[in-house]
Amino acid sequence: MSYGALDDAPVSVVLLLLFPLGQEQEALTVLAAAARGKRQPAIREALSEAESPWDIPPLLGDEGA
Repeated sequence: MSYGALDDAPVSVVLLLLFPLGQEQEALTVLAAAARGKRQPAIREALSEAESPWDIPPLLGDEGA
């Protein structure tokens, strides 16, 4: 996806986190897991191949989501 990034690099994964007010710690935990996962080639590939939003939490180590 092209969106006019400063480095002109294409985007392959977009992550939108929506949490209720008061759950900032949970949001940061999920964001940290996503950042760690993006550094692992197998996780990056699995994220790119996810067919449903429900495929993603297990990839980030959140089986209960």
